[in-house]
Amino acid sequence: MPHPFFLLSQNYKPYGIAAASSLLVNGDYKMRNRVYRYILPVITFLLIATAAHADNVQTATNTAALSAMSVSGGPPAVMRLGYAAAGDAPPLVYIASSSPCSMNSGSGDGGAQVPSADGKCWVATFPAEGADIREWGAKADGTTLATSAFNAAFAAGNICVLVPPSTNGFYVDALTIPQGRCLRGSATAPGNYNAGYAGTSWIKCVAIANSTCVLSAASDGSHSPGIIERITIVGSPSVPNSGAVGYQMTDGYNITIRDLSVFNFDTCTKWGPTIAGIAAHVYNLNQGRCRTHYSVVDGFPEVYFYGGRWGMNNAGDFANSDDFVLFTRTTAVGAGGGPNTVILDGIQFNPGVGGVGCAFKWGGYTGSGGAQQVFKITNSHVEYHTYTGSNAKGFFCSDNTVPTIRALWIDNVDGDNGLTGGLFNFNSATALQEFHIKDTTWNCSGTSIDFSASTSYGEANFFTHNTWCGTVAWAGGSSTSLFLNQNTDIGKLTLSGPWGNLVNSDNMVGGLADTATGNISASGFGQIAWTPVVKFGGSGGSSTGWTYTSSGFAARLPNGGFKLHGEITFSAKAGGSATGSFNVSGSPYLCSTSGAGDPGGGTPMVLLNMSGLVSSVQAQMLSDSTVVLTQYASVGQVVLTDANFTASSQIQFDVECNKAQ
Repeated sequence: MPHPFFLLSQNYKPYGIAAASSLLVNGDYKMRNRVYRYILPVITFLLIATAAHADNVQTATNTAALSAMSVSGGPPAVMRLGYAAAGDAPPLVYIASSSPCSMNSGSGDGGAQVPSADGKCWVATFPAEGADIREWGAKADGTTLATSAFNAAFAAGNICVLVPPSTNGFYVDALTIPQGRCLRGSATAPGNYNAGYAGTSWIKCVAIANSTCVLSAASDGSHSPGIIERITIVGSPSVPNSGAVGYQMTDGYNITIRDLSVFNFDTCTKWGPTIAGIAAHVYNLNQGRCRTHYSVVDGFPEVYFYGGRWGMNNAGDFANSDDFVLFTRTTAVGAGGGPNTVILDGIQFNPGVGGVGCAFKWGGYTGSGGAQQVFKITNSHVEYHTYTGSNAKGFFCSDNTVPTIRALWIDNVDGDNGLTGGLFNFNSATALQEFHIKDTTWNCSGTSIDFSASTSYGEANFFTHNTWCGTVAWAGGSSTSLFLNQNTDIGKLTLSGPWGNLVNSDNMVGGLADTATGNISASGFGQIAWTPVVKFGGSGGSSTGWTYTSSGFAARLPNGGFKLHGEITFSAKAGGSATGSFNVSGSPYLCSTSGAGDPGGGTPMVLLNMSGLVSSVQAQMLSDSTVVLTQYASVGQVVLTDANFTASSQIQFDVECNKAQ
């Protein structure tokens, strides 16, 4: 049976292969793609399959040896055994082309195209999975710059650039990945993660200040999809220079990133500055030793993070990084309609024992324009968040350059440590229009919420199904709506300020302080303590000469009103004691006295050791905050006076208001 290579040469003829190679060099883009897709894989497979037969496939030791060979009268294909020496790059098959190299004015690039001795070209046929960066002479010695090799590989066209695992890494200074290109490493062997990076497909960066090591950019507005997979980017020296960025994306669409690891930079990753609308899907982003910021989102991109770990074990990170994410805007961006979205889903945030100043910060806005932005943090874990940084503190915070945050969604997030810096620590100039926080759980370590709203908070806000400890304090706004529902293990809930709408239902709290006003309803456990104050002589009277003790509680009602429960026990009455009509003040809530807010009443449950009663007694709220006891006499309904009380009278009453002020 004839040899496969003999059949190939019989069926296609050498000049046919050369003609196909000429198409690769000079043909139109669609035709080149067809040749790459259908013909070259067949040719490459046959050539590699017969590579062991030296009598059929001619070899070249390195690039120089290949360039010394002529296309005219030579073999139709040659296998190069290395770039500078045999074995320093994977073997690569080149097809003879009768046309000069199209790249670099006929000089080729040393990888995809190599000029022949007779002025023609040897054209590489890369494997379907992509081209090894060593085919352009890159050395993984950690000292020889490989930037030019990467640039040449990206310029070669529609191929994926492969970065093999190495001990010392490929050394670069400033590397730009054009839009639509692919950069892919190999799967990391178990046990090598963070172990000096040896054995990973890693890129080592020159010590840089105020610059980016690896950049994804698109100068032509291209929408071509780009891919980065299984790549580790490491900064040098051990303490990064100020402003050094590991990976940055500034423009483009449809970029997919998987298993990217970035370590030892001032800012590990940066997304923008950009116009509204760039899109990146980032899966399993791991970053650590980020001195100032783990990530910066600049402008209004749509970026979606899924999985990964931000931070290293315990003392592995720098102490006191500023934040996990800084949301900023440093340039004029497109107006957009929005809202655009940033999602952080399934991430373990672990800044080590040093902690960060603020987990998620908005600040440094100097640009203008931009679409509305929605921020979502879901299914994530926060560990050792100690807020010891020198910058703003808290879980969410901002500075005075940020006018508004459209919406913030926090769902199924838990933490080992309490929120020492508070949940919301926004600057007074920042309006958070809407938040949804649900199914979160935090360790009982000083957890607190300090929500200081303003009249610009016009949306509905939800705080539901959360497990918190410590004090939760909410100060409302006259246009703010808040739904507190089915939260548990809150040490103390404090509600204050005017509210547009406040619903407080079925929360399990250790204590409640409620001085809020506005349209408020409550159900379930929600009572607060109050102390009834007794006076004789009307609202301007006193309790002079009367000795008594009192206690009670107040509770919101689902209809927007409230209930008061009071207990009063007299123990002495001195001569010259205060006289006049009896009333009780001190209610923590005020009752509306018009329309549907007419006060309600109720018969006292206990009424002992009284004097001069002629009918049943009712407890009523006849003014916005005062409770009186009344009976029906011959002249009609009258308020009880001092004459109806003795030194041992006991009263226990409930009274309801249908609508609070």
